[in-house]
Amino acid sequence: MSLDRCKKCVLPATTTPLNDEGLCPFCAMEIPGPDWRQLEEDFAGIVTSLKGKGGGYDCLVPLNGGKNSSFVFNYMQNSCQTKTLAFTWDNDLIRQGAWDNIRNAVAKTGVDHEVVRYEPDYWQRALRATMKEYERACWCPIFVIASAIPMAMKHKIPAIITGFSEGYRQGNHSFSIGDKEQNLAGIKHFLKVWTKVFEEAIREHEDEETTAKILDHFFGDLQRCVDNHSDPADFPALIPLSNYVNWMDHGANEEILAEGIGWEKPTDIFHSSCRIEPMKGYLEYLTGIDEIHSELSGYIRAGHLSRDQALQELDLLNVHDREPKEVTEFADFLDMEPEEFRAIVKRGPNKIFFLNGVDNGNIPPQEIMKSVAWLFQCQSQAVDYAPKTEG
Repeated sequence: MSLDRCKKCVLPATTTPLNDEGLCPFCAMEIPGPDWRQLEEDFAGIVTSLKGKGGGYDCLVPLNGGKNSSFVFNYMQNSCQTKTLAFTWDNDLIRQGAWDNIRNAVAKTGVDHEVVRYEPDYWQRALRATMKEYERACWCPIFVIASAIPMAMKHKIPAIITGFSEGYRQGNHSFSIGDKEQNLAGIKHFLKVWTKVFEEAIREHEDEETTAKILDHFFGDLQRCVDNHSDPADFPALIPLSNYVNWMDHGANEEILAEGIGWEKPTDIFHSSCRIEPMKGYLEYLTGIDEIHSELSGYIRAGHLSRDQALQELDLLNVHDREPKEVTEFADFLDMEPEEFRAIVKRGPNKIFFLNGVDNGNIPPQEIMKSVAWLFQCQSQAVDYAPKTEG
């Protein structure tokens, strides 16, 4: 099945209106690119403000062995020379090559490394429930941050530097990091929204006691941080490096990472750290969600991919209606028969929370999207860069 797409990027007409020239709103606006030199200077000021402000580390970097997180880790450790804590949220789906990259990076730089891994039975139950209710497989950004914030607070680390890529940011590069009060409000809102999203799926398939245990296992540490700390300064800032540094020249980056931290490409798939990545593309296509389309289109507008290259990546990422070979592996991971999985796919999701909201409308879809914007720090705010130096 072919899709009508924007003539400049790859956004489909099924989710994005095209004008008479066949352009999506982002390409039609032709927003000029950012001043990367100035933004990198701004980031150098942020790094200066971070150094020496934490308990023993200047920043925490989530590291999953893929290209984006590895670039951030290498940049902070080797270019900025920060005292970095490497952090891995292990979802049991990280490719072996990505684990090799994590271990090589830690060994070569000598940094400390913390790993959080959820109880496998709880994780399997939650993934199975969200697959059945939402027909969705990828939750990594949610749980990386939900587990990284308590880890940063445990070590009194002032900032989490993330590897969320420039492609998530569509055409607008006018970003700034909120102040400490805005940051805490974002954390509280994030916790409220995603606890409820998962509760609504899990409770359809588990009893009340088990649902409560799973939610506490996933979100309890973050909830206790919020309950026990009222000072916004206690909470780490969330800073995507791609707000400030342009690292999307993939060929050059592979050479930089190989030299700096012994990195090797785990697979030819664009998102290289997760072994069931094609399932994300397949399910997004079937449910009409365009996260991968949006990311690749962002790369095109930034000049990092040609349209033809993006179309090839869409095929590698299985963003089409052809069932990927990973179906059996993913169904087995969920303790589900492949035919049951296929029946869910044929039926479609019971609920698309981005369209319907959750909690009987008390959390509408706009509030969910607000939380996503905070997560990727892609909201524009009229505030100075943060965190700020004291005094």
